[in-house]
Amino acid sequence: MNTCKSTTKGSTPRAAEGVEAYKMSRNKAGKSSSSKTIMDMYAPAANPVDPTKQLEHTLQKHTEMFDKILLANKDSREALEAQIGAVQLETCLLRSDQTKLAERITETESCLSSLHPTVLDAQNQIRDLKAEVQRLQDRAEDAEGRSRRNNVPFLGFSEKSEGPNTELFLEDWLIKEVFQGKVPKLSSVERAHRIPGKPPVQGAPPRPLIARLLNFRDRDLILQLFRTKGTMTYEGHTISAYPDFTTEVQRKRSSYAAVKVSLRKAGLKYALNFPARLRVVEGDDVHFFSNIGGSLAVVAAERSRRSKYGR
Repeated sequence: MNTCKSTTKGSTPRAAEGVEAYKMSRNKAGKSSSSKTIMDMYAPAANPVDPTKQLEHTLQKHTEMFDKILLANKDSREALEAQIGAVQLETCLLRSDQTKLAERITETESCLSSLHPTVLDAQNQIRDLKAEVQRLQDRAEDAEGRSRRNNVPFLGFSEKSEGPNTELFLEDWLIKEVFQGKVPKLSSVERAHRIPGKPPVQGAPPRPLIARLLNFRDRDLILQLFRTKGTMTYEGHTISAYPDFTTEVQRKRSSYAAVKVSLRKAGLKYALNFPARLRVVEGDDVHFFSNIGGSLAVVAAERSRRSKYGR
């Protein structure tokens, strides 16, 4: 290091001047480049823009946009006005229909009000007619049932066994089999015939024979003898006889089947009068019933009495 210092201090004046000249040239070059850069920064543009033209251009764009908005608004307004017109037309039509409907409803109410008394009269007449029809049906049922009271249907006679004279055939058979010769002559069979219909096929049961007797007591006597003897025969076929009731009377009389069983168990005497009236004897009292409920009540009362007194 001492050697370097001694060399610098011992250099010639010309070498020192060269060094100084080099430093100055570098400083000038740096100053000129920096000043040029700053001038370039603040220098005006090569093609300057006019603010007035720029504003006019912007205003023109906004005007065109506004015109487009106005045009779209106009189209929307026209479409909306068309829709509003259609809605108004539909509203007018609906109001017209509503007015017509209200008029028709008013007219209908007026007609119904005027028809109300007529309907009431018709209902009363229908009720009276129903009662009258029921009364006539009951009378017709009773008349038919009473007209059958002298009939005696016989089951078991084979087809065509009666021959050409059914009345004479039945009279002879009744005298021989039922009355067993105790009645020399029987002339109470007014009419006799088979149940109307096609003859049965081979092996099917024969059709019943129905005889109408002139004397009601003969009818009761024949039925009583059938119940007493139990079985009657003809040519090996079992013959049975039963009362001739209408379907309705038979249904009513059959409804007392369970009641009659209860009456027998209770030890009460009973009889089923025509058409379907139950007569029950309870001690010295006689009760008549036209329905099952009352007769069951008597049976229950008799059972209660007997269980209470042990009889």
